[in-house]
Amino acid sequence: MKRLPDVREIWNDLVERDPAATFYHTPIWRDMITSAFPHLRDVSIAYELDDGEVAFMPRLEDPGRYRVLRSLESTVPGTYGGWLASRVLTDNELSRLYTAADKRTAFHSTITLPPGHREMRLPRGYRSDVDFTQILSTQRQLTDDGHVRWDRPALRWSVGKAARAGLEVREAGSLEDYRSYFEVYVDTLDRWGDRATSQYPWTLFEAGHAASERAPGTIRLWLAFHQATVVAGMWLFYWKGNAYNWHSAVLRDHMKLRPMDFLVTTVTEHAAHNSFPRLDLMPSGGHTGVAQFKEKFGAEKVPVHRLRRIRRIPAALANGISRLRSPHTRPEAP
Repeated sequence: MKRLPDVREIWNDLVERDPAATFYHTPIWRDMITSAFPHLRDVSIAYELDDGEVAFMPRLEDPGRYRVLRSLESTVPGTYGGWLASRVLTDNELSRLYTAADKRTAFHSTITLPPGHREMRLPRGYRSDVDFTQILSTQRQLTDDGHVRWDRPALRWSVGKAARAGLEVREAGSLEDYRSYFEVYVDTLDRWGDRATSQYPWTLFEAGHAASERAPGTIRLWLAFHQATVVAGMWLFYWKGNAYNWHSAVLRDHMKLRPMDFLVTTVTEHAAHNSFPRLDLMPSGGHTGVAQFKEKFGAEKVPVHRLRRIRRIPAALANGISRLRSPHTRPEAP
């Protein structure tokens, strides 16, 4: 097994060939993230196996403040990653690949495996934390007339209420549409306050708009309008039969109109009619209320395994570095 110096062509080939590849394995996602977070460095790796086949893993490196406590992640931020290959890898090959990948001296390594990843022997030095995502079977929700009809009467009432209130859903097209959605996101962050577990800058949304133009149909931002005002949105990525709901937000003053129920209905119906039988609503970041919201649509809980490796460091050094961490700041609207 030998490391390959140039991963670009290998990367593009394997994300198309490996059925386990997710949108988050693609260079499209890497480019969006590094545009928004320029301190992250692409350290993706590829190896030629003993039989000449190839394995590849996308990774980004965070050097840490003052370039201490570097961390590696596949893929940022907490999205699906791990090894891709031109064939199924054996447990022995996976063990050797993880050992080779660990030769880069990082204090913290994280690999979030996609849902449904086959059982494997835990790599040496790693522990596994089990989270879950929630996956909706889109075609199962369709009636004979091709429309979504939810099992729960209360949910059907909510969707009807949104329609009666005059809500409309369309796909974002312009940068101005993305900017309007970002302002909804900032309002959502204010509503969540200290409970928010992630905060993204405008540059990520700007990069997403640019990527949507380069890869039409792969990135779609769905917006709910009420009287010409954007009141909610869902940002979805589409890859290999899966629609991934990566991000969503809603204006607090319009929640009573049930725009999120209306949006989920719309994107489910669109996915079902466009060869995306699975809508992955993604892990909920430990927010019970968010998970319960997804559950009401009939989404199935599927385990997601996060492999973590943390190297031991002296306690005094760890305590000193923790005091250097910069405070979390809220993104500002552009």
